[in-house]
Amino acid sequence: MSKKKSPSRKNKNFKDLFYIKNTLGCGSNGKVKLGINKQSGEKVSIKVIKKKQNDVAVEIRKSLKKQIKILKTINHSNVLHFKRCFQTKHKYYLVSEYIDGEELLALLNTCVRFKNNFARKIFIQLVNAIHHCHNLDIAHLDIKLENIIITKNGNIQLIDFDVATFTQKNRLLKTFCGSPLYQAPEIVSKQAYDGKKVDIWCLGVVLYTMLCGKHPFREGGRVLPKNLHFPSYLKFDVISLIKKLLKLNPKKRITTEKILEHKWINKTRNEQKLNDNNKNNNIVNRNRNLLIKNELLDIKTKKITEREDSLILNNQKNFIQKNENDLINIDRSGNDNNIINIKDNNININNQSLDHSKIISQKK
Repeated sequence: MSKKKSPSRKNKNFKDLFYIKNTLGCGSNGKVKLGINKQSGEKVSIKVIKKKQNDVAVEIRKSLKKQIKILKTINHSNVLHFKRCFQTKHKYYLVSEYIDGEELLALLNTCVRFKNNFARKIFIQLVNAIHHCHNLDIAHLDIKLENIIITKNGNIQLIDFDVATFTQKNRLLKTFCGSPLYQAPEIVSKQAYDGKKVDIWCLGVVLYTMLCGKHPFREGGRVLPKNLHFPSYLKFDVISLIKKLLKLNPKKRITTEKILEHKWINKTRNEQKLNDNNKNNNIVNRNRNLLIKNELLDIKTKKITEREDSLILNNQKNFIQKNENDLINIDRSGNDNNIINIKDNNININNQSLDHSKIISQKK
């Protein structure tokens, strides 16, 4: 009696490990579902890809193999973390971490445009993710607002590496891919292209769209970068960065390293340094004020002769006559709390009164 073939281990493992729930979105090759780990209760995202027949099946397998290798190679906090892959008779299942957030495009659609600082925070994370990929010789090739998930705390995750590929120096790509509104000119004209330079172009489109609330290029036709309109509220430094990203000639486009060194990118960091310097100056000024006040008190409280006593009192009276307000603002940082008020024989420091004549009598 022949034995029945038992289901493959992979098939059994997948069914035993995960529940599949509602659809989260659609990738270029399949749907993305919410999955629940049966043992831990952990949420995961599962891309479900249907198997095809004949030559298409071979291409899908090659594409999946490459995609999995790329996802395993990347290890970055702003890139979706891949866990493992399963397959059944009819489907492939790619299991990744679950991100509790929404597409950046959906968020942008709820407002006119993103504010400068918010757009910069998002863009810096995105550039860091692409910089990491490029250092590994990986090109994403489909960077767009729909493939950027933003969490409630403002952190982003780059997803959908379906058409991503490894790159080689001096070797151009020929695969026609990407979304129409984000495609670089060389892809539109169906020329061989540098994958990393295509990513840079897409970064430029993303940045412009976030800041302006619309795409830089019309659907169904293209506006050349030299004719690109920049709204009056955009500052010169961010305009210069966008122009460097959207160069028609791919060789003239800025690199991810240069992007991270750009003035607009580092503006927040420079502002933070300025604030830190101001804080340090305020601390120095406060310390200086304390020293001045302590020196004044020391002068009033040390043992002095009657003659020195009278001289000090006379000097105080002369000072009062020359200064109508009788106030000395010691705090050069603009803080009005540290005020010495000299009137008659009293020295008033921060509303605490010291009788000068009593101090002298105690010291005699």
